[in-house]
Amino acid sequence: MPWRALKVAAGVIAFSLMTSMPANAYILMPGVWNPATARYSNSNIYPMSSTWMSVAYGAAGTWTAVFICPFSIVRDEAYGDLWGSTLGAYNRGVDSGRLAVTQYTAVNGTIYRAWTWVNTYYPWSTSGSTTAFDLQSCLTHEFGHWVPLADVTAPTDATMYRTMAKGETIKRSLAADDINGVRAKYP
Repeated sequence: MPWRALKVAAGVIAFSLMTSMPANAYILMPGVWNPATARYSNSNIYPMSSTWMSVAYGAAGTWTAVFICPFSIVRDEAYGDLWGSTLGAYNRGVDSGRLAVTQYTAVNGTIYRAWTWVNTYYPWSTSGSTTAFDLQSCLTHEFGHWVPLADVTAPTDATMYRTMAKGETIKRSLAADDINGVRAKYP
């Protein structure tokens, strides 16, 4: 095959691969809340301050405000305990650089509880300080795992982007891919 034809064929293959890639940058994880309401409360073991819980309420509201989406995250102090969905904060040390950890439990595809713990080893801010990590951005990201969506490697402005820098507040609101992900999960 002549060199020019090989270059054209390679270009067509590369274009075909690019055009067949999904247009969405969200990644759905298994499981759904049924009914589509995730209830949470302050952890009895590692409680958050009232200021942090107010921020958490705002972060949850970011997901529940998605237009035409039945999914909601609701604070309900009567719901959470060792067996319910909870938020908490404690010092996990360096812990491989994780700012927060989220886990959820699903049985037969239905999620029935989730937990998020913020690592107090790192400096946190509720005002967007450039010398600390923004708590609302972090919790908005972590509540995305409750949806459940996975971390993404692009676009970097998505709430579900896998890392966050000190002072970064862009993840307080959802990017189009985050919104599309929650809508895909709860059509």
